Amino acid sequence: MRIHKLILNNVGLFRGRNEIELLPRTKYGKTRPVVLIGGTNGAGKTTILDSIRLCLYGPLALGERVSQDEYHRYLRGCVHRDDSQLVKLESASVGLEFEFGLGGRLDKYYVERNWDCNSTVSTCLTVKRNGKLLDGLEAAHADEFLRDLIPRGVSQLFFFDGEKIQEMAQAADDDITLTHSIRELLGLDMVSRLKSDLSVYSAKFRESHAPKAIQKELKKIDDTRNRLLKDQFELIRTLDQKQSKEDRIRKEIDGIESRLSRSGGSFATRRESLKAEETELKNSIDEVEKTIRELAGDLLPFTLAIQLCEALKTQLLAESKLRDWQAHQSLLQDQISRLRSTIHKQLFPKSEQVDVDDAFKKRIKTRVRGMLDELTKPSADFPEVELTHNLLSDEQTRLLDAISRVLKEVPKQVNELEQRYEKRMRRLLRVKSELEKVPEDDIIEPLLKKLNELNRKLGKAESATKRAKEELTSLEHELEVSRRQREKKEEALKQAQKGTERDKMVEKVQAVLEDYAAELTLAKMSDLSEAVAECFSQLWRKGDSLHKIKIDPDTSSVMLLDKNDNLIPKDRLSAGEKQVYAISMLWALAKVSGRVLPMVIDTPLARLDSKHRRHLVTRYFPHVSHQVIILSTDTEIDQSYFEDLGPSISHAYHLSYNESDACTEVEEGYFWGRRKTEATS
Repeated sequence: MRIHKLILNNVGLFRGRNEIELLPRTKYGKTRPVVLIGGTNGAGKTTILDSIRLCLYGPLALGERVSQDEYHRYLRGCVHRDDSQLVKLESASVGLEFEFGLGGRLDKYYVERNWDCNSTVSTCLTVKRNGKLLDGLEAAHADEFLRDLIPRGVSQLFFFDGEKIQEMAQAADDDITLTHSIRELLGLDMVSRLKSDLSVYSAKFRESHAPKAIQKELKKIDDTRNRLLKDQFELIRTLDQKQSKEDRIRKEIDGIESRLSRSGGSFATRRESLKAEETELKNSIDEVEKTIRELAGDLLPFTLAIQLCEALKTQLLAESKLRDWQAHQSLLQDQISRLRSTIHKQLFPKSEQVDVDDAFKKRIKTRVRGMLDELTKPSADFPEVELTHNLLSDEQTRLLDAISRVLKEVPKQVNELEQRYEKRMRRLLRVKSELEKVPEDDIIEPLLKKLNELNRKLGKAESATKRAKEELTSLEHELEVSRRQREKKEEALKQAQKGTERDKMVEKVQAVLEDYAAELTLAKMSDLSEAVAECFSQLWRKGDSLHKIKIDPDTSSVMLLDKNDNLIPKDRLSAGEKQVYAISMLWALAKVSGRVLPMVIDTPLARLDSKHRRHLVTRYFPHVSHQVIILSTDTEIDQSYFEDLGPSISHAYHLSYNESDACTEVEEGYFWGRRKTEATS
């Protein structure tokens, strides 16, 4: 397949009819595959990719589960808005001209999808082959024809943007969507479909030769099943619509909450709690201030004279010691006076005759009297103090206790009160600041009212979705019962007619297909593993931890290995390695599939470092396909990368956004060397 031309008529930022030639051109005898389309963010690059998808797949371009209402809203949003015109534009179209080779035949197709949004949205799909409209049957199923020509699952691996690369990079190793895409792209699903068709053929043949009674029973089961399938289809559509409605309400709620947040609504929803907290903090601060005032009327002032308090304590303790000594001295003096009066009798009793002279006796008595006198004198280290306060014992105890509190407890208590006061005051200031951010009621009230209304609607929508899911579950159970009934009848027929040549032939063919599918899967997955490893080796830089990639042939899950063949969990890869892995997978799939499709890539380099970017520019873009359409900003493909890519560039366009006219103009040339191409009304 090669895309010749994309035609945008009043789509997005593109006013009037814009034709973009995309067929690679030949220069100096060589066809250059790359068509480069540059534009700043918001200039319309993604519109080009989305328009190609929309033209080929219609509503499926938005996803599998998209209701008609969502599709119509999307189409309305795609129509260009021209505020300079009195009459509002109501219609738009996208056209795609391409050639496609199938069965050795090359046909040229033109597909155009247009829509009118006057009152209700009406759409029209036109498909021409070699200048002629498709015949009746093909035209009636034009959407199916295009999906068969270029399957949507396959196209996702050829028409993609940076988000798709990121999605693949972040996907689990056994990602189901990727697995389906791989099997479809490699043609492995065809064998399964062929086996299924053979089973249907065999069953139909047996039924046609069954007794009338059994045919009647089978018809009854089929009628019931067809009715259930029809109900299931309608119910799935209903469920999708209800789910879409629920999603729309959620999106609207997110929008309102975002507006509330921007206008201070997050503070408004906390107004009452902030007010309550403000009151509580003020009361707590008042309590702290009251406690400080009570301390100020008690012992707190004395903490300003700590040294005087310590000196007073020392004086009081010294006076206490002096009083104790004086009381002790008074008692001693009485005792000593009695001893002095009887000292001669005690030392020299008459009953004991001691032969000593009077002089010796006198010296002994003098020495003893001196010793007794010493007992009445204070020690050398006794403090020299005067009895200044002369307090009673109880008074002194109370005063010393107060001084002890001044020196220890009161400073500690004051410090705790200061910290508590400072903490509460800081929080009070923050609360007041947040309260100041609360918008006025006339601003916030309508948004809150709308939010409450949407939440009520969401509750109803959730209930409706839940009921629809329950109905669908019940219906699926009935379908399963019907399926088992039919299988039971088919098995009975199969056993009754077992052994016929046709039956044996079908079994043999299916067995061969089974073996063929296993061999084909093994071969294709082996080829894909080698291709991914080869592509990765061309894009990686020395030092990257990822060394080898293997794909399980049974599950299609991807295994990443380091140079020692140790398994690497994907979350251990760097962001750059994940990106290179994803791009390598896309490149390898394109190689192994044998599908000759163009690559359309939107903003592919945004998350890569400079080394990996250069590898992509020089090793990937020029070789990934026969036609590569790159949608880039000037920060991705800059002048340096443009020069590297130059030998492979066929031609380039620049999407220039005209602010005065609010539309995008297509100019030939990249961000430099441009000239305008005409857009027709």
